[in-house]
Amino acid sequence: MEIHIPLPESFTLNTYAEMRSYLKQLELAVHHAQKSIEHAEKDGVVLTDDSYISFEHPSLDKQSRDDLYDELQNVELKIVLK
Repeated sequence: MEIHIPLPESFTLNTYAEMRSYLKQLELAVHHAQKSIEHAEKDGVVLTDDSYISFEHPSLDKQSRDDLYDELQNVELKIVLK
C-alpha cells in the first residue's frame, strides 16, 4: 500500500497570515498522513521490513536520489523571521 501526500508549496510568505496559512496546510498534510496510517492499521495492513517513510521530490531522477538519499532524509523546518 502506498500513500502519497503532497506537501504544500510556499509561493509567497511575506506576511504572518501567509506563514500561518502555509503552516496550517503543512499541519493538515501531516494529519492526513496520520489518519491514512490509522485506517491502514484498522484494515489489517501488515507491516514488513520493506515498509518505510521517505520524502521525494519530482525533479530528482533516480540516480540523483540514490546518490543523495541520506541528505534528502534530513528534512528540516526552518523559520527565519527578520
